[in-house]
Amino acid sequence: MPLTDQQCPECHSEHFKPHCRYSVKSGEIRTLFLCHDCGNYFSETKNTPLADLETPVSRISLVLEALNDGMGLNAVYRTFHVGKNSVKRWVKRLGGWKETLLLYALCHQFIQLQVEGDELYTKVAENKPAHLSEAGPSS
Repeated sequence: MPLTDQQCPECHSEHFKPHCRYSVKSGEIRTLFLCHDCGNYFSETKNTPLADLETPVSRISLVLEALNDGMGLNAVYRTFHVGKNSVKRWVKRLGGWKETLLLYALCHQFIQLQVEGDELYTKVAENKPAHLSEAGPSS
């Protein structure tokens, strides 16, 4: 999901295509693009607030939400095991994206809970295939 309209960072062309996909340190998959007009290669996060971040967006979102909910800075550092300079950089770069990041974190958490709930349901009493359970397969 692009956060901004994408353009080639060199020539500002909108004529580019996906070249390959790569995995970042957090395990997230991103796309590398090739510009048709100038031949430049660039990442999907180039010139966005997410450029060069090494921490997963879901984790950053949780830290920013804790700050927004009134948790003190020292408590955030201790609770999330992050450095104060990292938190300051995230607030400066991503503070304006709070609502988008919160939605991302909530969706990520909901999907995780849905999967865990489905796994738990099929294992209560006995391990049954989803289509044989009383509620049937989840939608």
